[in-house]
Amino acid sequence: RPKARIGAQACVVGSNLWLFGGTIEIGDKEITLDDMWSLDLAKLDGWELEKENSMGEEVFAAGASSSEYST
Repeated sequence: RPKARIGAQACVVGSNLWLFGGTIEIGDKEITLDDMWSLDLAKLDGWELEKENSMGEEVFAAGASSSEYST
């Protein structure tokens, strides 16, 4: 499922909710996301990752112990 974020773009096309990008804060850093997720609103059977974030998970690993960051 998508990470918690602020400022993401969202829209509904047909029965799908699309979520793109946004920003997360880890400590005093802001990281811009460019991942894309979809959720079938008719089924509500879970989020599907359509495009991975180009930064990679190593960016999040450094801030994983931060109490400000949650998934």
